[in-house]
Amino acid sequence: MLDAPRLGCVNVHASLLPRLRGAAPVPWAIVRGENETGVTLMKLDEAWIPDRTFARVPDAHRPEETARELGDRLARIGADAVRLWLPLYVAGGCTLEPQDDARATMAPMLEKEHGRSTGPRAPGKYTTTCEA
Repeated sequence: MLDAPRLGCVNVHASLLPRLRGAAPVPWAIVRGENETGVTLMKLDEAWIPDRTFARVPDAHRPEETARELGDRLARIGADAVRLWLPLYVAGGCTLEPQDDARATMAPMLEKEHGRSTGPRAPGKYTTTCEA
């Protein structure tokens, strides 16, 4: 399937890869207290990870944002990035850059256990976890 389109498949990922690789970058950005987030455009390869990237759009994470708010904002940023970068990609004007695996962090799919309280937490930590 990945070879069917003439130029391959392109994906919009809601993090600045290689940080927060995986299925749930938005809630993990909040839980981990990331100060910066954004979107990355990448060409999907057979292994899917690590894919080669061709555009990164950084944006500051606002501490008061919930996962829904951050996700909605990153979706708008991603749509703008596609409108700007996809024509350049199609025209051959983008360099595909490998991800730096040494800088990678993972953002796995959230599981039921991630929502369980483990007892008292530092002020603000419980709120951040619940809102994510």
